[in-house]
Amino acid sequence: VPWKWSRQFFHARLRRRLAEKSVLDKLAQVEKGVERAQHKQKLHDLIKQEVKDHKTRMPSFGNVEEHLYEHDAGATSSRKDHTMEDKRLATTIERDLRIADLLSQDKPVVAKLLQEVTHSTVRSSVRDLVEQDAEAALEGFTMAAGNLSIEMRQAMLKKLMEGMSHTWAQAGSKQAN
Repeated sequence: VPWKWSRQFFHARLRRRLAEKSVLDKLAQVEKGVERAQHKQKLHDLIKQEVKDHKTRMPSFGNVEEHLYEHDAGATSSRKDHTMEDKRLATTIERDLRIADLLSQDKPVVAKLLQEVTHSTVRSSVRDLVEQDAEAALEGFTMAAGNLSIEMRQAMLKKLMEGMSHTWAQAGSKQAN
Protein backbone atom coordinates (compact mmCIF):
# COMPACT_ATOMS: atom_id res chain seq x y z
CA VAL A 1 0.00 0.00 0.00
CA PRO A 2 1.59 3.31 -1.04
CA TRP A 3 2.23 5.71 1.81
CA LYS A 4 -0.17 8.34 0.48
CA TRP A 5 -3.07 5.86 0.80
CA SER A 6 -1.98 3.98 3.90
CA ARG A 7 -4.02 5.91 6.48
CA GLN A 8 -7.26 5.67 4.51
CA PHE A 9 -6.64 2.03 3.54
CA PHE A 10 -5.82 0.75 7.01
CA HIS A 11 -8.58 2.78 8.66
CA ALA A 12 -11.16 1.31 6.27
CA ARG A 13 -9.75 -2.20 6.58
CA LEU A 14 -9.70 -2.03 10.39
CA ARG A 15 -13.32 -0.81 10.50
CA ARG A 16 -14.33 -3.64 8.17
CA ARG A 17 -12.47 -6.33 10.13
CA LEU A 18 -13.85 -5.14 13.47
CA ALA A 19 -17.39 -5.10 12.07
CA GLU A 20 -16.92 -8.59 10.59
CA LYS A 21 -15.54 -9.91 13.89
CA SER A 22 -18.49 -8.45 15.78
CA VAL A 23 -21.01 -10.18 13.50
CA LEU A 24 -19.05 -13.45 13.53
CA ASP A 25 -18.97 -13.38 17.35
CA LYS A 26 -22.75 -12.83 17.44
CA LEU A 27 -23.29 -15.70 15.01
CA ALA A 28 -21.15 -17.93 17.24
CA GLN A 29 -23.33 -16.98 20.23
CA VAL A 30 -26.61 -17.88 18.55
CA GLU A 31 -25.31 -20.91 16.67
CA LYS A 32 -23.01 -22.72 19.07
CA GLY A 33 -20.98 -25.68 17.88
CA VAL A 34 -20.80 -24.50 14.29
CA GLU A 35 -17.43 -24.03 12.60
CA ARG A 36 -16.27 -20.44 12.21
CA ALA A 37 -15.75 -21.15 8.51
CA GLN A 38 -19.50 -21.71 8.11
CA HIS A 39 -20.21 -18.39 9.80
CA LYS A 40 -17.65 -16.70 7.55
CA GLN A 41 -19.43 -18.18 4.53
CA LYS A 42 -22.78 -16.79 5.71
CA LEU A 43 -21.15 -13.40 6.21
CA HIS A 44 -19.49 -13.60 2.78
CA ASP A 45 -22.83 -14.45 1.16
CA LEU A 46 -24.50 -11.52 2.92
CA ILE A 47 -21.77 -9.11 1.80
CA LYS A 48 -21.90 -10.43 -1.76
CA GLN A 49 -25.67 -9.95 -1.85
CA GLU A 50 -25.77 -6.52 -0.21
CA VAL A 51 -22.58 -4.71 -1.30
CA LYS A 52 -22.46 -4.06 -4.99
CA ASP A 53 -19.35 -2.69 -6.66
CA HIS A 54 -19.71 0.94 -7.58
CA LYS A 55 -17.63 3.33 -9.60
CA THR A 56 -15.05 4.92 -7.32
CA ARG A 57 -15.97 8.39 -6.14
CA MET A 58 -14.28 8.80 -2.78
CA PRO A 59 -15.81 12.19 -2.00
CA SER A 60 -14.18 12.27 1.41
CA PHE A 61 -10.75 12.12 -0.24
CA GLY A 62 -11.44 14.62 -3.01
CA ASN A 63 -10.59 14.06 -6.65
CA VAL A 64 -8.47 10.91 -6.89
CA GLU A 65 -6.31 12.17 -9.77
CA GLU A 66 -5.57 15.47 -8.01
CA HIS A 67 -4.69 13.62 -4.83
CA LEU A 68 -2.34 11.25 -6.64
CA TYR A 69 0.07 13.61 -8.29
CA GLU A 70 0.43 16.58 -6.04
CA HIS A 71 3.90 15.19 -5.24
CA ASP A 72 4.70 13.71 -8.68
CA ALA A 73 4.67 16.79 -10.93
CA GLY A 74 6.13 15.89 -14.32
CA ALA A 75 6.09 12.11 -13.86
CA THR A 76 4.03 11.40 -16.99
CA SER A 77 5.41 7.96 -17.91
CA SER A 78 4.32 6.28 -14.71
CA ARG A 79 1.23 8.41 -14.25
CA LYS A 80 -1.11 5.98 -16.01
CA ASP A 81 0.17 2.99 -13.98
CA HIS A 82 -0.13 4.94 -10.75
CA THR A 83 -3.62 6.09 -11.64
CA MET A 84 -4.82 2.51 -12.18
CA GLU A 85 -3.21 1.32 -8.94
CA ASP A 86 -4.61 4.26 -7.03
CA LYS A 87 -8.10 3.74 -8.45
CA ARG A 88 -7.94 0.09 -7.39
CA LEU A 89 -6.93 1.17 -3.90
CA ALA A 90 -9.67 3.78 -3.81
CA THR A 91 -12.20 1.13 -4.84
CA THR A 92 -10.92 -1.23 -2.13
CA ILE A 93 -11.13 1.51 0.49
CA GLU A 94 -14.68 2.42 -0.51
CA ARG A 95 -15.75 -1.24 -0.54
CA ASP A 96 -14.28 -1.80 2.92
CA LEU A 97 -16.12 1.26 4.23
CA ARG A 98 -19.41 0.11 2.66
CA ILE A 99 -18.99 -3.32 4.23
CA ALA A 100 -18.18 -1.80 7.63
CA ASP A 101 -21.29 0.37 7.37
CA LEU A 102 -23.42 -2.60 6.32
CA LEU A 103 -22.26 -4.67 9.27
CA SER A 104 -22.64 -1.97 11.87
CA GLN A 105 -24.87 -3.02 14.76
CA ASP A 106 -27.87 -0.87 13.95
CA LYS A 107 -28.39 -2.18 10.41
CA PRO A 108 -31.55 -4.26 9.82
CA VAL A 109 -29.76 -6.63 7.43
CA VAL A 110 -27.49 -7.86 10.25
CA ALA A 111 -30.43 -8.19 12.65
CA LYS A 112 -32.29 -10.18 9.98
CA LEU A 113 -29.33 -12.55 9.48
CA LEU A 114 -29.00 -13.11 13.23
CA GLN A 115 -32.74 -13.69 13.55
CA GLU A 116 -32.74 -16.22 10.67
CA VAL A 117 -29.81 -18.10 12.19
CA THR A 118 -31.44 -18.07 15.64
CA HIS A 119 -34.73 -19.38 14.24
CA SER A 120 -32.95 -22.09 12.27
CA THR A 121 -30.97 -23.16 15.34
CA VAL A 122 -34.06 -23.29 17.56
CA ARG A 123 -36.03 -25.24 14.94
CA SER A 124 -33.21 -27.78 14.64
CA SER A 125 -32.92 -28.09 18.41
CA VAL A 126 -36.66 -28.68 18.80
CA ARG A 127 -36.66 -31.24 15.99
CA ASP A 128 -33.71 -33.04 17.63
CA LEU A 129 -35.47 -33.02 21.02
CA VAL A 130 -38.65 -34.49 19.51
CA GLU A 131 -36.64 -37.21 17.76
CA GLN A 132 -34.81 -37.97 21.00
CA ASP A 133 -37.88 -38.14 23.28
CA ALA A 134 -41.19 -36.99 21.83
CA GLU A 135 -43.12 -37.29 25.10
CA ALA A 136 -40.60 -35.20 27.03
CA ALA A 137 -40.57 -32.63 24.23
CA LEU A 138 -44.38 -32.39 24.38
CA GLU A 139 -44.22 -31.84 28.14
CA GLY A 140 -41.60 -29.16 27.57
CA PHE A 141 -43.81 -27.44 24.96
CA THR A 142 -46.72 -27.51 27.40
CA MET A 143 -44.63 -25.95 30.15
CA ALA A 144 -43.24 -23.34 27.76
CA ALA A 145 -46.72 -22.50 26.48
CA GLY A 146 -47.70 -21.53 30.02
CA ASN A 147 -45.14 -18.70 29.83
CA LEU A 148 -46.40 -17.37 26.48
CA SER A 149 -48.84 -14.56 25.91
CA ILE A 150 -52.34 -15.41 24.69
CA GLU A 151 -51.41 -14.17 21.20
CA MET A 152 -48.33 -16.38 21.06
CA ARG A 153 -50.34 -19.40 22.27
CA GLN A 154 -52.90 -18.80 19.54
CA ALA A 155 -50.15 -18.45 16.94
CA MET A 156 -48.54 -21.67 18.19
CA LEU A 157 -51.84 -23.58 17.98
CA LYS A 158 -52.50 -22.21 14.50
CA LYS A 159 -49.07 -23.35 13.28
CA LEU A 160 -49.56 -26.77 14.88
CA MET A 161 -52.94 -27.16 13.17
CA GLU A 162 -51.53 -26.04 9.82
CA GLY A 163 -48.64 -28.48 10.17
CA MET A 164 -50.94 -31.31 11.14
CA SER A 165 -53.32 -30.56 8.25
CA HIS A 166 -50.38 -30.62 5.86
CA THR A 167 -49.12 -33.91 7.35
CA TRP A 168 -52.60 -35.48 7.15
CA ALA A 169 -52.98 -34.35 3.54
CA GLN A 170 -49.65 -35.98 2.65
CA ALA A 171 -50.62 -39.20 4.46
CA GLY A 172 -53.97 -39.26 2.62
CA SER A 173 -52.33 -38.86 -0.78
CA LYS A 174 -49.88 -41.67 0.01
CA GLN A 175 -52.76 -44.01 0.96
CA ALA A 176 -54.64 -43.14 -2.24
CA ASN A 177 -51.65 -44.25 -4.30
